[in-house]
Amino acid sequence: MAENDNTEWDEAQCKEALGRLERLQEQLDCLRPCIPHILDLLRNPQPSPQHLVNEYKETAIGSSRKLTAFKAAWESQETRKIMGQAQQSFRNDMDLTAGYQVPHYGWANAMEHTIATEIKNESNENQNSESDESEVDVSVVVKDFRNKYPHIKIITESENSVLKIRVPFDLSALRFTISRNINLDEDKALKVQCGGSGSFSAAVTRCIASRPSPNHLPRLLDMIAAFHNSGYNPCARCKKIIDDNGLKPAARRSRSPKPLGADDLSSWESWHEGCLN
Repeated sequence: MAENDNTEWDEAQCKEALGRLERLQEQLDCLRPCIPHILDLLRNPQPSPQHLVNEYKETAIGSSRKLTAFKAAWESQETRKIMGQAQQSFRNDMDLTAGYQVPHYGWANAMEHTIATEIKNESNENQNSESDESEVDVSVVVKDFRNKYPHIKIITESENSVLKIRVPFDLSALRFTISRNINLDEDKALKVQCGGSGSFSAAVTRCIASRPSPNHLPRLLDMIAAFHNSGYNPCARCKKIIDDNGLKPAARRSRSPKPLGADDLSSWESWHEGCLN
């Protein structure tokens, strides 16, 4: 069922909704030639049986990924909110004449430019509100985290100087270690390692290292919690699940401004490492 809270949207929210709908239309357009492409492979002669198998497999996998990404975007909370708002707006005013004057295209690029600019400036914007890590009561922060995210395991070691977190991630789990180094000579008092030897774990570690507000422990914990069962979320910029390196989005960044009615987890977006730049 479509979601809405009967709150009228402002201009910025309407523009963001148009951008998301434009990206949905682009994803749908990319799905249209999938079956004809596969049929062309079967219909036309190929250099060899092995070449046909390889091409068929690559095309089928690519089509499946596109369909998965579209389904995830279509069923997302953001899309449900947009549809709910559209239905409510239509009930309030069924005259759609003014909508004919609204351009159909260009909203997605404008939306992504705004998001990228906000993320780039996020560190400076939050500088004044960032808490001093040396004064943080870790026990209180950890207790609040457990209350917010009871499905995520967190433990402390070495007199709260080390925090270990296990986050359910699709069919497995991600394990994070936060080391607190209270040293005025250090640029970052909080250092994070995503466990594992694979390329994805290394990418997650790099993306967290480049986070805004690097010494804000509650914000860092929220960012880590945002990985919860989000492995099939498409990238906020390119709208793909898998990037050119074969990796899922390894970064989590908060939406700015926070979407209307968003909870703690849905206020975060997934980003590929390469799309952050």
